[in-house]
Amino acid sequence: MQRAVDLFVSIALFACSACSAPASKPPVITGDYAPNLSLQDIQEIQFLISQRRDVRPSVAEIVCDERDHARVYCGRTHNRAIGSLVELVRKQGGWRVVSVAEAQHFVIRSH
Repeated sequence: MQRAVDLFVSIALFACSACSAPASKPPVITGDYAPNLSLQDIQEIQFLISQRRDVRPSVAEIVCDERDHARVYCGRTHNRAIGSLVELVRKQGGWRVVSVAEAQHFVIRSH
């Protein structure tokens, strides 16, 4: 009986993993203040962007050149691709979207 339960659980877990979306490529993190971004900051930024219908999917790059300010490029990452540019600020310990615009992404260096 235990063997049948174990087999059933294994099949169920395999089925769930096969149906889930593939993991997306982690974003490139750049900028003078990039080392100050915690894993929690990055996850919060990605979550906020994933909830927006006006932003192209897939966070490609997070640029943090100022304290408590980030620019996020979303969408395809090939040179001159059209994507979304999202500006965020950190206020009272949380990130907030300030603006969303369509932008052209330029690949400056290979990743």
